[in-house]
Amino acid sequence: MSERNEPQNALEAENQALRGQLAEVQAERDRVQAELESARDRLRAGKQEGVHLLMNLSTAICYLRGPDLVFEYANGHYLDLVGRRDILGKPLAEVLQEVAGFGLRDLLLHVYETGEAYEGIEELGQKLRKDGAEPEPRWFDRVYQPLHGPGGQIEGVLAQVTDVTDKVLARRKLEQLGAEREALQEELIRAQQEALRELATPLVPLAEGVIAMPLIGSIDAERAGQILEVLLEGVSAQRARMALLDVTGVRTMDETVAEALLRAARAAQLLGAEVVLTGLGPGIAQALVALGVDFGGITTLRSLQEGIRHALGQGRRAGFR
Repeated sequence: MSERNEPQNALEAENQALRGQLAEVQAERDRVQAELESARDRLRAGKQEGVHLLMNLSTAICYLRGPDLVFEYANGHYLDLVGRRDILGKPLAEVLQEVAGFGLRDLLLHVYETGEAYEGIEELGQKLRKDGAEPEPRWFDRVYQPLHGPGGQIEGVLAQVTDVTDKVLARRKLEQLGAEREALQEELIRAQQEALRELATPLVPLAEGVIAMPLIGSIDAERAGQILEVLLEGVSAQRARMALLDVTGVRTMDETVAEALLRAARAAQLLGAEVVLTGLGPGIAQALVALGVDFGGITTLRSLQEGIRHALGQGRRAGFR
């Protein structure tokens, strides 16, 4: 009897062992399932937390999913940027045709397909209007980043758009003010230079048709050019018949000074004015002789007073008062 039951007992033992193994497998399956559910819950919670964080950022944020670039998330700032349009769950090319056709879709697709992030600084773009009116030009900083799934594959693109129009306009205003300030400074410098030029080469009307230019200090090449320019302008403007060049205050009489005086005198004569050189003391006269400068045809007198008397006397003889 016991021998007949041996196969049955063995079968029951085997069944019991299989049931134990099945129980272990089920327990392992339940454990794995629980871990998967927990992982999904954590992922879901993390995603919701991330979405909540994105929705409350002070910059425009949206998430575009898949190769069709379907809007999955967008915060209030981004919705304001696109005119509060109904974009969620819809592809970019369908709901934002105005900007999609200007390279935005191609740019986002490049990020999606290559995984290469894009960053644009102070780019001119458009802020769309809800009523369909003409878009408003604005400047934006843009960052487009690929978002990867659990397996490492790219699932979509996260777009961050910051309106920097106020900063750009403020900087441009500062640049404009800076340029205006530089222009004013240059104008002031020119005015100061003109004032110095007038002080360095003063032109004094003495009588009708008579002008005098008292020269003081050193005369270099630049000042020599100013003397010539001012003298010729004065002769022409005053319609002068006589010009007195007084060198009483000139410190030294060298070749540069002598040539400058000679050029000025010859040029004034070409305009019909007689040039009288005054203030020639013995020292200056000797220096001119040593330099071999020929002042032939130019009247020379010892002082400005003599020059004035000469000019007035010439005027009376010519019928001037």
